[in-house]
Amino acid sequence: QEKYQALITKSLFSNPVEAQNAFDARVDQSDLLLAAVPYSSIVDSTIVIKDSDLKAAYDKKKELFKQYVETRNIKFIDVQVTASAEDRAALQKEMEEYTEQLTANPSDYTTFIRSTGSETSYTDLFYTTKSLPADVTARLDSVAVGGVFGPYYNVSDNTLNSFKKLAVASMPDSIEYRQIQVVAEDAEKTKTLADSIYNAIKGGAGFAEIAKKYGQTGEPTWISSANYEGAQIDGDNLKYITAVTTLGQNELTNLALGQANIILEVTNKKAVKNKYKVAVVKRPVEFSKETYSKAYNEFSQFIAANNTLEKMTANAEDAGYKLLDRADLYSSEHGIGGIRGTKDALKWVFEAKAGEVSGLYECGESDRMLVVGVASVVPEGYRPLALVKDQLRAEILRDKKAEKIMADMKAANATSFEQYKNMANAVSDSVKHVTFSAPAYIPALRSSEPLVGAYASIAEVNKLSAPIKGNGGVFVLQPYAKEKLNETFNKETEETALANMHARMASQFISDLYLKANVKDQRYLFF
Repeated sequence: QEKYQALITKSLFSNPVEAQNAFDARVDQSDLLLAAVPYSSIVDSTIVIKDSDLKAAYDKKKELFKQYVETRNIKFIDVQVTASAEDRAALQKEMEEYTEQLTANPSDYTTFIRSTGSETSYTDLFYTTKSLPADVTARLDSVAVGGVFGPYYNVSDNTLNSFKKLAVASMPDSIEYRQIQVVAEDAEKTKTLADSIYNAIKGGAGFAEIAKKYGQTGEPTWISSANYEGAQIDGDNLKYITAVTTLGQNELTNLALGQANIILEVTNKKAVKNKYKVAVVKRPVEFSKETYSKAYNEFSQFIAANNTLEKMTANAEDAGYKLLDRADLYSSEHGIGGIRGTKDALKWVFEAKAGEVSGLYECGESDRMLVVGVASVVPEGYRPLALVKDQLRAEILRDKKAEKIMADMKAANATSFEQYKNMANAVSDSVKHVTFSAPAYIPALRSSEPLVGAYASIAEVNKLSAPIKGNGGVFVLQPYAKEKLNETFNKETEETALANMHARMASQFISDLYLKANVKDQRYLFF
């Protein structure tokens, strides 16, 4: 693919004529007066669109409606199970008990928080507020040290919460330290060697020199809370981080870890911040097995009683379910409605016939249920007129309005800008700095009008244009000033920019190869 891409890219280059045109399109600017009659000034109901108009427009634009793969139009019901009032009450009672235990000062907060099933673990370190849940941070100032807050409900993550503010300290957040790792044949020899190195440094020996003696640099390094906040820290890691963050500047320690000793010295500290120890119990408000079973049984009964598309459509709302529509579902989407775990439902959709209704699918994060009905099948080939009728109707409506406005302009015999400006329903505007390279946005019409820039590039100053059919209305233009941006033409620069633009478009070759190879995408059957 890379070679093919390179082959095509190298065949797309620019030339001096294109380069000059691109430069002129960017630097030649015009200021124009615009008078327009918006399409919105004509009531839609006054325009008659016949079936023959639609058929003629369809035949003219048929190639635009070619569909290269089959799609399905479906109707589906997505049920998301949530906690019942009983589930919430049970969790509330549980949280009240945890809150009482927090107040009673547990001997080991790490073990206690783990036992509560909290989504936020506790580590016996001082942390910045960035490591705490946002809802806890917002309430920290409301609690004194040693105080407990909660239980309270947090809507953003659907949790019940309680927390205890254990301690606050103003501490450096960036710490420079250096270390020597000491490992010998066994634990006793490791301790003896580490004590010897520690005492030597304490006695005035050079830290770096001793480090080099044991094959280490002894170079200082910086650590901040961003390096360890959010990580799982326990055991030796906790002991190590605690030592680094609590040692005084120029203080030395001999830290005994599981497999080695670390001679550690803090050499510098900066960026003092407030840090906290906060024990947080954060529990999601989840549904119980009983709640899910009840929802499952009710939905199953609904599906059994409404096993046709007509019945499902007619009775969904009365049963308390929302019926959703999805047009042009592609198998390449690998799912339905953006819901996880709907692969099997998608496979069913592309095997079923129009009018069929599926069984119940359990999906999502084990919290959703789905039923799908196939409304229609849109086969590969040209999309039927019925499916593009609304799109064509909007285009025909605009064309017919344009015809009517142009006929009115012709009947008015307008020959000057002022006459067009004073026509019934007309709006006017002054449009400045118009270039050929960028479509002009016309505030009076609330639309982008590429033909304004096209006309401006060839128009003479003070010469009135003929009526022009635009996107938002029919307008006339009269340039009153032209200027060039203060740029110098550079052929090589322009050609390079154009060649790069063409290269970006070259990636489209893959879709052409895909279509010519008559590829059938059946990946949805397997993953």
